[in-house]
Amino acid sequence: MVRLVSILKKQEKERIFFNEEKSPPQDKPFGDSLTPTSQDLYRELLSLMRQILLDISHAKPFVLGPVKQKINLLIDLVSRDDPSLLRLIEKYDDSEDYLVVHGVNVCILSLEIARGLNYTTEQMQDLGMGAFLHDIGMIKTKNILENKRRLYYAEYEEIKNHTNYGLEILKNFGDINERILAIISQHHERSDGSGYLNKLTGGQIDEYACIVGLADVYEALVHSRPHRNKLVPFEYETIREIVSARNMFDPYILRVFLERLTRQPAYMLWMATNGIYEILQLQNKLAQESEIKPGAKPGVKPKSKISYIKFLVPLAVVLAGLAAIIIFKPNLAKNDVFYPLGSRVGIAENMLPLKIAYSFKGDILETPSVALDLSGINLEGFYYLSFTSRVDSKKISRPNYATLKVVVANGRHETASYYVQDINNRWREFRIPLSYFDTIKDWSQVVTLSFVLQPWNIDSKEGTIYIDDVYFFRKK
Repeated sequence: MVRLVSILKKQEKERIFFNEEKSPPQDKPFGDSLTPTSQDLYRELLSLMRQILLDISHAKPFVLGPVKQKINLLIDLVSRDDPSLLRLIEKYDDSEDYLVVHGVNVCILSLEIARGLNYTTEQMQDLGMGAFLHDIGMIKTKNILENKRRLYYAEYEEIKNHTNYGLEILKNFGDINERILAIISQHHERSDGSGYLNKLTGGQIDEYACIVGLADVYEALVHSRPHRNKLVPFEYETIREIVSARNMFDPYILRVFLERLTRQPAYMLWMATNGIYEILQLQNKLAQESEIKPGAKPGVKPKSKISYIKFLVPLAVVLAGLAAIIIFKPNLAKNDVFYPLGSRVGIAENMLPLKIAYSFKGDILETPSVALDLSGINLEGFYYLSFTSRVDSKKISRPNYATLKVVVANGRHETASYYVQDINNRWREFRIPLSYFDTIKDWSQVVTLSFVLQPWNIDSKEGTIYIDDVYFFRKK
């Protein structure tokens, strides 16, 4: 199977381009499971995209007012969790031009992520418009993309400029704000710095662009391309391709995206670097085995449920591992503590699921700490601790900076703490040399790593603190 990293390198070289001479495909029914409202809206969005690309290719002026109206209707469907929208992405006719379908599908996927992130309607409007138009600059590279031969390096570099061409096309639209333009210019940037044009990393990338970039990659995977067959939307292999390149994406946005697509909690899916989503795959297999197969005799019971033990045993192991997260001094009446979700924690040879997210409400002094149980892990010879964090504060227009107290304790009753400041509403990486925990003499017996939100530097009395990507790094 072609790996996602390789696919990304070829993604721009092999675009199936918008063909202005090609007649729009005849409408085909999507099936009874799709509502007329969603079908009609989808076709109208395709028609708008087709017309905009045609106007640009002929140097004609175009308007975005109708697009805004349709995106507002799309936001309404997404906000009502209409399941037919995702089925539209899966079922629409492949005979439609790639660039037309791609823009509409990326718009839908981006709004699905925004729904999971609890975006406001105003935020979703900007995100939806940027997602719809994200690849509009590709129209300027038509001559290069129509070549059947392998592209030269200079031609590939020119294709990368489609982000700049998109900015040029939209620069005269007064109602296209900076957040929308950031989507156009940054949707090929990657969190690990492997993207283009400016090799931005992590928090340097606009959050809207992070969302659209992830949706863009996923949507490209589920379309047939000259160099590969399409993957099946929302299935195991497709999800695994995305997870295999998880370092390219914002970890929290990726977690929300996966949970919106699979309707499964991410910690059930993110078990190890090898065999990712094995539990989900096994769960689906068992569900299929429990169904009566075509041709089965009525009244005959399906196979014995002994096979379910194969699922329950690893599930019990996973739940036991999650129980290693210790909640100290819980005050659940005021503070909800969520199990870790999402990305992985890399500690020595161990790969554990981790996404700490707990809400605070009322007096922050009563907020419980969250601790990782590190018993049995030898940290001798490690150099520094790394993690990412952000805080979402409610009831104020912009979050103030928050402070986390990081506490390390070992089996010899040695404890040490360090205060991490300047945590705000954007993901930021923090690296703490272990030498800062100077009262810890024996790192071979460390038992807990705790995170405690501090009561100063933040005015809000309500919100959520997120901690992700926890790693200990060895000395070189």
